[in-house]
Amino acid sequence: MIAKLMSYVIQVRRLPVWCNMVAETTIDAFGKRSTTLKTTGHEKARVSVCLAAKAEETKLKPMVYSL
Repeated sequence: MIAKLMSYVIQVRRLPVWCNMVAETTIDAFGKRSTTLKTTGHEKARVSVCLAAKAEETKLKPMVYSL
């Protein structure tokens, strides 16, 4: 039972949550000196997520807090 909970926690840690999904590449005219990149405006946004499960192996709904 504890092994199942631990494997779930390890699995969830591998799933990052990104607030600002801007592409790392862009396409623009050849020879331009600068290129403006679009942004979502959430560069400093933070999110906290609390995951929980009951002893009988039931997963509870995640609690999400936006800071």
